[in-house]
Amino acid sequence: MMGQSCAECAFWRRGAPGMTDAAAPDDSVSDIGVCELALPETLVIDGAPVFVQPVTHASRCCSQWFPLDGDDGGSDDPQPNPSPEPDREKVRRLFPNPPPRPVAA
Repeated sequence: MMGQSCAECAFWRRGAPGMTDAAAPDDSVSDIGVCELALPETLVIDGAPVFVQPVTHASRCCSQWFPLDGDDGGSDDPQPNPSPEPDREKVRRLFPNPPPRPVAA
C-alpha cells in the first residue's frame, strides 16, 4: 500500500512557486510544491491582483488526495451478488388476478 502524501498525489506540483506569475519547473527535487486541486486564490497586493496557490511539503496530505496513476482502487472491488429471481407463483398466490368482468355499455 502506497502512502497518501502530497508527493504521491496527482494534484501536487513539486517545486512550483506559490505565486502563479512564474512557470513551474518540469523537474525538481524540492520537497516543497503547490496543490493545484483548487483554483488559485486572488489577493490584492499594492493595488494589483496576485494569484496564489497553497504551498505544501511533500510529506503532507489532505482529504482530497488522489493517486498519481488515477486509479482510486474502485475497480478492484468485488461485484455485488446478483439479485435472486422473484418467486412469481408466490406473488400470484398473494395477489390473485380476478377474472375479467364484462364492461358495462
